[in-house]
Amino acid sequence: EVTADGRTARVEPGMTVIVPPGVPHAFISAGRARFLNVHAPSYGFSEYLRRVDAGDDVDHAAYDSHAV
Repeated sequence: EVTADGRTARVEPGMTVIVPPGVPHAFISAGRARFLNVHAPSYGFSEYLRRVDAGDDVDHAAYDSHAV
């Protein structure tokens, strides 16, 4: 499921979701899932994910393209 701009949709295999810049969004998976996540430009997104995963105290605004 993907939630963007307050709306939630169930995403099935083969579907594409496009979230415009600046739109708050989140996703969850009830089971195993494979997905391709593309960010253009990235604004250091892979570093952000590594730091969040490691439990670092992350300044989320530093990775927000609209806060730059």
